[in-house]
Amino acid sequence: MLTLSQLDSWPRPCRNMYFPVVPEGSPSCGMSTVDFEPVTDGDTAPERAWPWFAYILTKKYNRRYLCGGTLLSAQWILTAAHCLNEKMGVLLGSVRKWHNYDTFQMKRKVQKQFGHRQYNKTGLNPYAFDIALLQLDSPVAFTPLIQPACLPPNLKENGFRFIDCYLTGYGFRRKGERMPIKNMQELKVSIRT
Repeated sequence: MLTLSQLDSWPRPCRNMYFPVVPEGSPSCGMSTVDFEPVTDGDTAPERAWPWFAYILTKKYNRRYLCGGTLLSAQWILTAAHCLNEKMGVLLGSVRKWHNYDTFQMKRKVQKQFGHRQYNKTGLNPYAFDIALLQLDSPVAFTPLIQPACLPPNLKENGFRFIDCYLTGYGFRRKGERMPIKNMQELKVSIRT
């Protein structure tokens, strides 16, 4: 298990691979440039508010499938294990509409994928251990629109308890819908442990 004290070196060895992590307080991690109002039931995310958001494109059931992820470093994305598939691509660039292709976006293929070994989509709890890492085929260049996520300040002292954070992504408004919503949504939530 990764602990916060292990995040101090750059890069650090991790099971026979190098997984660079942006340390807490690093000036090289993404900061949103948008002032946020409190969100109650989810709202359309402001344009370019989430420079670490990764659009994960894959094909499932003969349909194009979209998942979200978080840019951790120039070559690593955190996502859900249920998104893993043979051929995957990642689109970065913090644009709001998933169907628009912006000249500032960067596209990458997924070179390797690492799903949690205890994830079981057909088990009693298909959401348990639903986490994965994607290694991109080449590093992305950081720009004002493409930045890795930062760790919350004071994380070592407070842990994740009672931290407000945002969920971002696309998905569907209702179960059974076939087309995901066109604009990225955000929802402010509090972590309670």
